Amino acid sequence: MLVSLNTSVMRFPDGTTKGYVLIARDISEIKKAVETNTRLLEIMESAHDMIASFDMRGHIFYLNQAGYSFLGIQALNEHNNRLSQYMPIPTTVKFADGLTEAQKLGFWQSEIDIIGVNNSIQTASITVVAHQSEDERDTFFSTIVRDISDQKEIERQLVKAKDEADEANEAKGSFLARMSHEIRTPLNGIIGLSYLLQRSELTELQSEYIRQVSDSSQNLLRILNDILDFSKLEADKLKLEQVPFRLEDSLQRLSGIFSVLLGPKPVDFIVHMDPRVPDQLIGDPTRLEQVLLNLGSNAIKFTNFGLIEMTISLIELSDGNARLRFSVQDSGIGMTEQQQAQLFTPFVQADDKTSRKYGGTGLGLVISYTLVERMGGQITVESTYQIGSDFGFELSFPLNERKYVSTSSHNRNYDLSVVVLEDHERVAEHWHDVLFSLGCDVVTLCSWDQAKSLLDERNWDLFIVDMEAGDMHGEETWIDWKTVLDARGVQVVCSTTLMGRDALQQLPDEHRPAAVLVKPATSLQVQQALQVISKKMTDPFQAIDATSAAQSVLPLRTMPAKSDDSSSHRILVVDDQVLNRLVVKQLLDQMGLEVELLESGAEAVALIESNRSRVDLILMDLHMPIMDGIEATALIRRLYDSEQLPIIALTADMTEEQHNRCLNAGMNDIMTKPIVPDILFSVLSKWLSAPAIVPVNDGVDSNELGPDTPDLQVSTALQRLAGKSKLYLQLLDKFDQQYSDLEHRLNDSLKEADRSDAIRLVHSLSGAAGHLGAVTVQGKATAMEIALKDNGDWQQAQNHLIAALQETLETIRNLLMQKQKRS
Repeated sequence: MLVSLNTSVMRFPDGTTKGYVLIARDISEIKKAVETNTRLLEIMESAHDMIASFDMRGHIFYLNQAGYSFLGIQALNEHNNRLSQYMPIPTTVKFADGLTEAQKLGFWQSEIDIIGVNNSIQTASITVVAHQSEDERDTFFSTIVRDISDQKEIERQLVKAKDEADEANEAKGSFLARMSHEIRTPLNGIIGLSYLLQRSELTELQSEYIRQVSDSSQNLLRILNDILDFSKLEADKLKLEQVPFRLEDSLQRLSGIFSVLLGPKPVDFIVHMDPRVPDQLIGDPTRLEQVLLNLGSNAIKFTNFGLIEMTISLIELSDGNARLRFSVQDSGIGMTEQQQAQLFTPFVQADDKTSRKYGGTGLGLVISYTLVERMGGQITVESTYQIGSDFGFELSFPLNERKYVSTSSHNRNYDLSVVVLEDHERVAEHWHDVLFSLGCDVVTLCSWDQAKSLLDERNWDLFIVDMEAGDMHGEETWIDWKTVLDARGVQVVCSTTLMGRDALQQLPDEHRPAAVLVKPATSLQVQQALQVISKKMTDPFQAIDATSAAQSVLPLRTMPAKSDDSSSHRILVVDDQVLNRLVVKQLLDQMGLEVELLESGAEAVALIESNRSRVDLILMDLHMPIMDGIEATALIRRLYDSEQLPIIALTADMTEEQHNRCLNAGMNDIMTKPIVPDILFSVLSKWLSAPAIVPVNDGVDSNELGPDTPDLQVSTALQRLAGKSKLYLQLLDKFDQQYSDLEHRLNDSLKEADRSDAIRLVHSLSGAAGHLGAVTVQGKATAMEIALKDNGDWQQAQNHLIAALQETLETIRNLLMQKQKRS
């Protein structure tokens, strides 16, 4: 205890000491308070932050040493003791509001600007606490101010760096999209022309060369698509759709691709879907198909013999959602643990040897892994080196409640007795499960020898034969057995590869099977084959078609019959651009086809709904006002399936995503603009009976129009128009008339918040310019379209486009004027 002691002497009257008075007082607490205040003052004086006390008028009556340094003063006096002196005017207003808040709440925190040393502006964080005097008459404040200028500068640099990185990603994405369009256009031409050349008479060496050209082109296209998808995922630009779809339709499309990828490999591929899986789901079918296609194509790539099995199982069905498991299992080369560890690393394959042998970018699995994550799942892998791999993932899909049914509810009871000849045990089990679910009485055997004894036991309706089975050797073996089965009235369905299908198609009618299933066959294709048998159809190549299988099995509506005096096909061309319509019409006229021209998807739907005239095929532009080609196709498909009325997409920007959108809408095929006559003939021949189509006669009416210029590739355009120079001049004149005021129309459309009109305008210009060989305008229009879609620098792209268009129009006018003078 600490005591304060006062001593007083007590005296007698005579002055002598009588005694002493001692007064003792405990001052321990006072001493502690003094020491505490001293320590606090020392702390405040040694603090690196400014600490001050001030009254309601802002007059500072205490300031620590850090405060003196921060404000750039030596001592407080009547000229420098107002806090507002050290604040810019906007800050003083904010500061006054802050003091009001501190009085109400007891404190205020914020960030403000302070005028510091050499009148420099510093950013500071400030905390103000309000105090009351003991009599509560006066209010004063304490504050702590910290200089955060360096921190704010770092934050600004980080924001700047992020903005620059975003701009770089934007520029990279725009560049990749633009380059992909520039590369894809000639690449599609190479692929199309290679396809045509492969079907012409060539020497063995020439056939090998053109096969290598075709394979290289396809590989380049796949690499290009991988890089684009990875770029979108990296920039978080890839969006997932939530649309109704049928999983069976997706499997149907995939099976057609897998059959091509399998080629002649001695590999069995089965696609098995649990019949309990709901038929109508909601999700992104395009991205789901992309993942399954990547897993399936990888399995094909790394499996040289054995079996690949794609399975879709129902895990759970509850609360309007279906949880499904997808797996792809193969008997391929497998992977080591080290290879599995880097499996989902961008641009990395299992090892350098694998990369050299099998090719690819190493991005496919990375893209698939990310897509599955975005959809709410995770790809897992189990693999054993030299044994095989099993990739799988689970996803949940909302049900399309209005159309919810299980796939098994579509299955008819065909009540057929069926013998399956299949030498692979697992494939035989698959056949048994599928056929049994369709109400068939099924027996599976592994050879023809075993089948001999069964033929006498009972009357069989159908044999399903694996044409690549061990004892199925040569055409003679097939014909012998087909003759035996025909004699007993047994129908035959062949399961085979694309090459096997082509070989069967070359046989005389009497030796053909009742139907052909190309591996891997889906359950829907099997149903169609059984329907062929049930209806006793004789053409084995009519109903088992991947595109028609996505639609209803039975016809939806009957197309009006051809008139008696008409032997040609009737083609409907739907495009909002007059130049495009004229070019296509000229080519179709050359082929001896009847043509009707329409300007919008809405007109096409109205014509088809009216049922007033026969249409054999529709050439449908994708980008049109009022109603685009995708929407129009979806509406037409409610009336006619893809076998009854083929629809071919016409577009200049054929990305994989766009390709899948077209197929999902029900289109049969896609043609890229500008249209090449040979490819148009090839596509039409594919979907129409070829004898009714006459190839375009190249070189007819070809006049000398002068050499090509950088703005105008005359020779290329004339080649597309089969040498019709007069038609070319007419189209150039229309192009001049239609786009001479483009700048004005473009500026008007860009005033609107919605840029769809501007995008449609430059897209149409790109297509028209491509037809006429105006390559510079085509490229600049495409660049502006991409900039508008991706929020890029479209103003600069517009300036480049207008300049290029003006130069090209000047070239066109000079060409027209010279031609007029000569005539």
